[in-house]
Amino acid sequence: MQSTAATAEGFSSPLFETYTLPTFKFQPRCERIDWRRISALDVDRVAQELDVATLQENIAGVTFCNLNQEVCSRCGQPVDPVLLKVLRLAQLIIEYLLHCQDCLSASVAQLEARLQASLGQQKHG
Repeated sequence: MQSTAATAEGFSSPLFETYTLPTFKFQPRCERIDWRRISALDVDRVAQELDVATLQENIAGVTFCNLNQEVCSRCGQPVDPVLLKVLRLAQLIIEYLLHCQDCLSASVAQLEARLQASLGQQKHG
């Protein structure tokens, strides 16, 4: 089995040309969180039913919202700084995984195109 190595330049394998990873940079958090939308979600149902569509509908709003100025709706106090740190870390992880998903999708598309070209050459040559 051939192994594919991740390099600073991208992915390389003896079978394929080097695939260069797009540059990655974290985006600013400037969206306001839609508390009504979040409140209406039944997270347990989403998990139990593997409701990926609901996750996709909410991923941008959760990932790119700015929680720094949020306060508790009951007492008006700022949100616990440690909780904010966990949420911010989760946002960064999600954003990085979205980037990885985009890279993998682009890589698959390139490999599919190469496969089709190779199959076309074999058929005609």
